[in-house]
Amino acid sequence: MGPRLTTGGLDASLSATVFYQPPTVKAAEGDKINSSATYAIQAQLAVIELDPNTYDIKVRKYVIAHDAGRILKREFVDGQLMGGLMHGLALTLYEELMYDDQGNPLTTSLDIYETPTLAEAVGMEVEFIHFETPTKHLVSGAHGVGEGAMMGVPAAIVNALASIIGKAVTELPLRHIR
Repeated sequence: MGPRLTTGGLDASLSATVFYQPPTVKAAEGDKINSSATYAIQAQLAVIELDPNTYDIKVRKYVIAHDAGRILKREFVDGQLMGGLMHGLALTLYEELMYDDQGNPLTTSLDIYETPTLAEAVGMEVEFIHFETPTKHLVSGAHGVGEGAMMGVPAAIVNALASIIGKAVTELPLRHIR
């Protein structure tokens, strides 16, 4: 062990780790982050175009209205929302793990595992409507923001598609819709 640093007779190499537990939330056993302390609230709307011949779906406009509590840096929040939106588009329109009859994976490389590209983002009008209602449960007043954007995309796009074709859509990805 190396020499100890001392300041006025106190061992300066000491450290402490403390976890904040909001008084209104009981964390699961072993939870050190308490990621469920507060959640952002979101509403999402997709305006899509459906090609009647190929059944290709193009998202023309996407709106996310959300309350992320106190927004510490708007550019970061917008980036999280856009990343979540693109992740949700991937889930909704493309991503699928396929297996053969013996349960062996068939989607083993990105050559056959479809994902969105820049082409899906170009020409798509995106609008973020920010509300700020700081939470009382965290010192920063902020809520989480990234994951929520992804989770609403499938429902928004599926509901837009169902409105166009006049029937419920119950399977993802939507590239199988005919």
